[in-house]
Amino acid sequence: MEAVNTLSETALLKDGRTLAIRSAVPEDAAAIVEYMCAVGGESDNLTFGAGEFDMSAEKEAEFIADLHKDGRSIMLAGFVGGELASVSALNCRGRLRNRHNADFSLTVREKFWGIGAGDAMLRAIINYARAHGDIINIHLGVVSGNDKAIRLYEKHGFQKIGDEKRSMRIGGAFVDADLMDLYL
Repeated sequence: MEAVNTLSETALLKDGRTLAIRSAVPEDAAAIVEYMCAVGGESDNLTFGAGEFDMSAEKEAEFIADLHKDGRSIMLAGFVGGELASVSALNCRGRLRNRHNADFSLTVREKFWGIGAGDAMLRAIINYARAHGDIINIHLGVVSGNDKAIRLYEKHGFQKIGDEKRSMRIGGAFVDADLMDLYL
Protein backbone atom coordinates (compact mmCIF):
# COMPACT_ATOMS: atom_id res chain seq x y z
CA MET A 1 0.00 0.00 0.00
CA GLU A 2 1.34 3.43 -0.99
CA ALA A 3 1.71 6.10 1.66
CA VAL A 4 -0.95 8.80 1.57
CA ASN A 5 -0.14 12.34 2.60
CA THR A 6 -2.38 13.47 5.41
CA LEU A 7 -3.31 16.75 6.96
CA SER A 8 -5.90 17.57 9.59
CA GLU A 9 -6.45 20.95 11.22
CA THR A 10 -9.16 23.44 12.08
CA ALA A 11 -9.56 27.15 11.49
CA LEU A 12 -11.89 29.63 13.16
CA LEU A 13 -13.91 31.50 10.53
CA LYS A 14 -14.96 35.16 10.72
CA ASP A 15 -18.55 34.18 11.55
CA GLY A 16 -17.46 32.09 14.56
CA ARG A 17 -17.89 28.69 12.92
CA THR A 18 -15.04 26.22 12.53
CA LEU A 19 -13.61 24.98 9.24
CA ALA A 20 -12.35 21.40 9.63
CA ILE A 21 -9.63 20.86 7.02
CA ARG A 22 -8.41 17.37 6.21
CA SER A 23 -6.91 15.34 3.43
CA ALA A 24 -9.53 14.17 0.98
CA VAL A 25 -9.82 10.40 0.67
CA PRO A 26 -11.36 8.29 -2.09
CA GLU A 27 -14.45 7.79 0.08
CA ASP A 28 -15.12 11.55 -0.27
CA ALA A 29 -15.45 11.25 -4.05
CA ALA A 30 -19.26 11.30 -4.31
CA ALA A 31 -19.50 14.36 -2.04
CA ILE A 32 -16.72 16.11 -3.98
CA VAL A 33 -18.43 15.44 -7.33
CA GLU A 34 -21.71 16.82 -5.95
CA TYR A 35 -19.81 19.83 -4.57
CA MET A 36 -18.00 20.49 -7.88
CA CYS A 37 -21.27 20.33 -9.80
CA ALA A 38 -22.67 22.95 -7.41
CA VAL A 39 -19.68 25.35 -7.48
CA GLY A 40 -19.56 25.19 -11.27
CA GLY A 41 -22.89 27.01 -11.34
CA GLU A 42 -22.02 29.61 -8.70
CA SER A 43 -19.34 31.61 -10.50
CA ASP A 44 -17.65 32.32 -13.81
CA ASN A 45 -14.26 32.18 -12.07
CA LEU A 46 -13.72 28.45 -12.60
CA THR A 47 -12.55 26.50 -15.63
CA PHE A 48 -15.95 24.79 -15.76
CA GLY A 49 -19.51 26.04 -15.52
CA ALA A 50 -22.88 24.63 -14.53
CA GLY A 51 -23.26 21.08 -15.82
CA GLU A 52 -19.67 20.86 -17.08
CA PHE A 53 -18.05 18.87 -14.26
CA ASP A 54 -18.40 15.43 -15.77
CA MET A 55 -16.23 13.22 -13.60
CA SER A 56 -18.00 10.25 -12.04
CA ALA A 57 -17.59 9.42 -8.36
CA GLU A 58 -15.55 6.36 -9.36
CA LYS A 59 -13.16 8.43 -11.51
CA GLU A 60 -12.90 11.09 -8.79
CA ALA A 61 -12.00 8.38 -6.25
CA GLU A 62 -9.24 7.16 -8.59
CA PHE A 63 -8.05 10.75 -9.12
CA ILE A 64 -7.82 11.37 -5.35
CA ALA A 65 -5.95 8.10 -4.78
CA ASP A 66 -3.55 8.80 -7.66
CA LEU A 67 -2.95 12.40 -6.54
CA HIS A 68 -1.75 11.25 -3.13
CA LYS A 69 0.45 8.41 -4.41
CA ASP A 70 3.47 10.57 -5.24
CA GLY A 71 4.01 11.29 -1.53
CA ARG A 72 3.90 15.06 -2.11
CA SER A 73 0.64 16.06 -3.84
CA ILE A 74 -2.49 16.50 -1.76
CA MET A 75 -6.18 17.33 -2.02
CA LEU A 76 -7.82 19.00 0.96
CA ALA A 77 -11.49 19.11 1.88
CA GLY A 78 -12.82 21.80 4.22
CA PHE A 79 -16.03 21.17 6.16
CA VAL A 80 -18.26 23.57 8.10
CA GLY A 81 -20.72 21.75 10.33
CA GLY A 82 -20.24 18.58 8.30
CA GLU A 83 -20.96 20.35 4.99
CA LEU A 84 -18.27 20.44 2.30
CA ALA A 85 -17.39 24.14 2.03
CA SER A 86 -14.09 24.12 0.12
CA VAL A 87 -11.79 21.89 -1.90
CA SER A 88 -8.16 22.65 -2.63
CA ALA A 89 -5.36 20.73 -4.28
CA LEU A 90 -1.61 20.92 -4.64
CA ASN A 91 -0.51 18.86 -7.62
CA CYS A 92 3.26 18.36 -7.57
CA ARG A 93 5.17 17.76 -10.74
CA GLY A 94 7.13 14.53 -10.88
CA ARG A 95 10.06 14.84 -13.25
CA LEU A 96 13.45 15.50 -11.72
CA ARG A 97 13.91 18.83 -13.50
CA ASN A 98 10.60 20.31 -12.36
CA ARG A 99 9.64 18.44 -9.23
CA HIS A 100 10.20 21.59 -7.16
CA ASN A 101 7.03 23.00 -8.80
CA ALA A 102 3.40 22.45 -7.82
CA ASP A 103 0.11 23.60 -9.31
CA PHE A 104 -2.54 24.93 -6.93
CA SER A 105 -6.32 25.04 -7.17
CA LEU A 106 -9.00 26.29 -4.78
CA THR A 107 -12.79 26.39 -4.78
CA VAL A 108 -15.19 27.62 -2.11
CA ARG A 109 -18.98 27.26 -2.06
CA GLU A 110 -20.65 30.63 -2.54
CA LYS A 111 -22.42 30.55 0.83
CA PHE A 112 -18.98 30.35 2.49
CA TRP A 113 -17.44 33.27 0.60
CA GLY A 114 -16.09 36.17 2.64
CA ILE A 115 -15.72 34.37 5.98
CA GLY A 116 -12.13 33.17 5.65
CA ALA A 117 -12.60 29.64 4.29
CA GLY A 118 -10.43 30.29 1.22
CA ASP A 119 -7.80 32.00 3.36
CA ALA A 120 -7.65 29.02 5.74
CA MET A 121 -7.44 26.48 2.90
CA LEU A 122 -4.68 28.46 1.17
CA ARG A 123 -2.74 28.78 4.42
CA ALA A 124 -3.03 25.01 4.99
CA ILE A 125 -1.72 24.25 1.48
CA ILE A 126 1.21 26.68 1.84
CA ASN A 127 2.16 25.25 5.24
CA TYR A 128 1.92 21.74 3.81
CA ALA A 129 4.22 22.71 0.91
CA ARG A 130 6.72 24.32 3.29
CA ALA A 131 6.80 21.11 5.34
CA HIS A 132 7.77 19.26 2.16
CA GLY A 133 10.97 21.20 1.53
CA ASP A 134 11.45 20.15 -2.06
CA ILE A 135 8.35 22.14 -3.14
CA ILE A 136 9.59 25.69 -3.68
CA ASN A 137 7.33 27.11 -6.42
CA ILE A 138 3.52 27.11 -6.28
CA HIS A 139 1.75 28.11 -9.50
CA LEU A 140 -1.86 29.13 -10.12
CA GLY A 141 -4.08 30.76 -12.70
CA VAL A 142 -6.92 33.10 -11.72
CA VAL A 143 -9.52 34.91 -13.83
CA SER A 144 -8.12 38.40 -14.35
CA GLY A 145 -11.24 40.12 -12.98
CA ASN A 146 -11.50 37.97 -9.85
CA ASP A 147 -10.19 40.75 -7.61
CA LYS A 148 -11.09 39.09 -4.28
CA ALA A 149 -9.14 35.95 -5.16
CA ILE A 150 -6.21 37.97 -6.51
CA ARG A 151 -6.05 39.98 -3.25
CA LEU A 152 -6.14 36.73 -1.24
CA TYR A 153 -3.27 35.27 -3.24
CA GLU A 154 -1.24 38.49 -2.96
CA LYS A 155 -1.86 38.53 0.81
CA HIS A 156 -0.14 35.15 0.98
CA GLY A 157 2.82 36.28 -1.12
CA PHE A 158 1.82 35.26 -4.64
CA GLN A 159 3.04 37.55 -7.42
CA LYS A 160 1.66 37.98 -10.90
CA ILE A 161 4.14 36.58 -13.41
CA GLY A 162 2.13 36.92 -16.59
CA ASP A 163 -1.14 36.65 -18.44
CA GLU A 164 -2.89 33.88 -20.29
CA LYS A 165 -4.86 35.67 -22.98
CA ARG A 166 -8.20 34.14 -23.95
CA SER A 167 -7.82 31.56 -21.21
CA MET A 168 -11.54 30.72 -21.23
CA ARG A 169 -14.58 31.43 -23.34
CA ILE A 170 -17.71 32.19 -21.33
CA GLY A 171 -20.95 32.97 -23.14
CA GLY A 172 -19.07 33.75 -26.32
CA ALA A 173 -16.66 36.20 -24.66
CA PHE A 174 -13.01 35.48 -24.03
CA VAL A 175 -11.69 35.82 -20.48
CA ASP A 176 -8.02 36.30 -19.59
CA ALA A 177 -6.25 34.75 -16.61
CA ASP A 178 -3.48 36.09 -14.40
CA LEU A 179 -0.66 33.61 -13.81
CA MET A 180 0.70 33.86 -10.28
CA ASP A 181 3.55 32.21 -8.41
CA LEU A 182 4.55 31.86 -4.78
CA TYR A 183 8.25 31.24 -4.16
CA LEU A 184 8.82 29.45 -0.85
